[in-house]
Amino acid sequence: YLSPTGSLHRLRDVAMYRGDMRRTLERMLTLVEDVHVSFRRNPSPDKQDQQDMPDDLHMSKAVSIPAWYREDCESIEWVRSQRVAEVDCVHRAAIRDKRSEKDACMAMHMQELQTRHYISEHRWREADRRRRRGEVDKLEAMRHMEADAAAARRQEYVNTMMRQQELRVQMETDQKHQRVQAWQLKTKAIHPQLVGLFERMEARKIENDRAKAERKELKRARQQQVRDRAAALEQTRIARLMELDRQYDERLAIEAEDRWVYRGNIDRLLLLRYGNYTMAEEESRTRVYVDAMAKATFLHQCKLRKRQVELDHKAEAKARTAMEREELDENTRLRKIADKIAYNQTLKRMQAADEAYRAKQAEKLFEARCRKLMHNEEMRLHRLYTEVLHRERLRERKERHLMHNDDMYMQRILDEREKLRLRTMEKTHRVEMAVEDVRSHQWRSLEAQATSMGLVRLFGIKQFGFLTVSEPSLPPKPKLAPTRYTLETCPKVTNQPHPPCVTSVVRVALRWLRMAFRDGYKGPTLLRNIAKCYVKLYEAHLHDNDLSTGWSWYVKACEHLALQASPSFLDEMARALYLLCRFQHAAEILARIIYSFPTYVRMPTVIFRAAMLMWHLGLYEQSTDYLLHLLESPPAPWTDLDLMFLIARLYLLDENKAHATFAYDDAFRQYRVHGFHFQYPSWKAWVGDAAVWRHFGAKALAANEYLVAKDLYQQVIKRRHDEVQVEHRQEVGIFVGKHRDGVG
Repeated sequence: YLSPTGSLHRLRDVAMYRGDMRRTLERMLTLVEDVHVSFRRNPSPDKQDQQDMPDDLHMSKAVSIPAWYREDCESIEWVRSQRVAEVDCVHRAAIRDKRSEKDACMAMHMQELQTRHYISEHRWREADRRRRRGEVDKLEAMRHMEADAAAARRQEYVNTMMRQQELRVQMETDQKHQRVQAWQLKTKAIHPQLVGLFERMEARKIENDRAKAERKELKRARQQQVRDRAAALEQTRIARLMELDRQYDERLAIEAEDRWVYRGNIDRLLLLRYGNYTMAEEESRTRVYVDAMAKATFLHQCKLRKRQVELDHKAEAKARTAMEREELDENTRLRKIADKIAYNQTLKRMQAADEAYRAKQAEKLFEARCRKLMHNEEMRLHRLYTEVLHRERLRERKERHLMHNDDMYMQRILDEREKLRLRTMEKTHRVEMAVEDVRSHQWRSLEAQATSMGLVRLFGIKQFGFLTVSEPSLPPKPKLAPTRYTLETCPKVTNQPHPPCVTSVVRVALRWLRMAFRDGYKGPTLLRNIAKCYVKLYEAHLHDNDLSTGWSWYVKACEHLALQASPSFLDEMARALYLLCRFQHAAEILARIIYSFPTYVRMPTVIFRAAMLMWHLGLYEQSTDYLLHLLESPPAPWTDLDLMFLIARLYLLDENKAHATFAYDDAFRQYRVHGFHFQYPSWKAWVGDAAVWRHFGAKALAANEYLVAKDLYQQVIKRRHDEVQVEHRQEVGIFVGKHRDGVG
């Protein structure tokens, strides 16, 4: 037996330090103590109806109160989520502003450092240019000084040679004078027997000169006599010739006179003889004259030739002598020039060697200075980069601490809310226990009274409706709206299965298409639409019969050549084969689309699906090549981050760890570039997190790429099995339900 208020009193003692629960229990105890409950033995029907009316009102209130409570909870939760979102936005905006300010400061600092580096390098280059210009000026000055010194030495040498020549001439003159004086002294003083030798020698010299002059005069006289004799002979010859000419003229005159005398008496024989005689005489005279002229001409030509030969011999000897002299002079000049050139070359080689040595020394000095400057610059940059890296690490550590503090703060808030919910549940449970105690006590009291009154029939439920009305019920857990992340990543998972209205529309369309087929219309478009309707029904309800029927309609549609040349139809057939788990045939059809229809508008999607099929078939290298081809223009809804992540996974499956490491690193950089919340220190931590694999798996599942989703969810289960079972059981269930044949 339980007292009607004992449990309430015990609950009040338990909830003594909980103000709201204690006040509720005190209010209930006051109601129990103040309300007097009385029962009538046999109430009339009218009064019973009057009593039932407020019971209906109480029943409606009891039904509406949980709904009100549920709405209040949902509104409170919505307001709380809005406030939390606003606070998060403000906090994230503040962090973003701080980061942008720090980045701007770092950029300004780097720009200032670059400017200083440019100014220092410019100053160093100017100083080096001035130094090199000074060295060049020094070299030019030294060359001018050497040229001046050489000219001075040359002039001094010329002056010295001229002085030596003058001294030599003077010395020779003095020596000659001394020899004459010595000769005179010897002839006069030292050797008395030679007195008058000089005078005799002078007299002999004069006698020789006089004899020489006489011989020249005699020679000239003989030559003059020869010339006179030749002139006389010439005059005699001329006189004889003139006499012959005169005689010839006289004979001609006589003959002319005879012809004049005998002009009338012509003797032909005489005339002939005379003619012959005249001709013979003329011929003889002509022959003599010609012989004389030829002889004279020949002699004259011989003289001229002899004279010319003599002149030629003399000219040749003279020319040979001149040529020998010129050759000797030329050889001497060439030898001097060769000596000069050799001297200049030797001098140039020595100067070049000197310059090379100086340049080598200068280059060594310049290299040493450059190495020193480079070392100083490298050390400065090393210190700068070390400082920047240290600051970056400090900033990252500070951000990690802030994020950790935020997580701890949110975790503490969630723990407090969970404790509050548990307390509320405990309080509600205790109130339910108290109400149950009161109800059982009232029930036993009524049964005892009814038994004592002799009532046999049992009371109806309506007679005790007030008991059910007064019983409070715990409202269900409020249903929250899905987050933006879930709506973005899993749009198709949240909409599964298809709405009934869409399914009904597909069924009506299929019925009309089947009727048209039975009426005799069997065109390619009709067959294709019937197959598409069956595939849509399979995607809505996952009935294998719909998929096999759709494939049979696709086979019938293949008989038309127009559809065989349509890349979109081949794409639909490949999709049906993919759902039928005939991956090899689907890959062959996609390969035909790629090679036969390169201008197909959905070519990136076709290439991506072919890559996924090759992934499943174990052709990792070909799949990687296809995904690398799609990196420039990835198909929707995929991005370059997703493709790089899948490429890294393929490299890992192909046991190419070096390429996989590079691909994961690149994907992690793109993960940061795409604006995701950065909370991983490296790509290894990023890849090791199950949430990352769950993100890509959910995206693949939403894009109906079940083969990739299977592999990614296996990685999720491998990394965090419990979390996947608790939080994503629905997604995995949908995935397993869709691909229970061959894929799962």
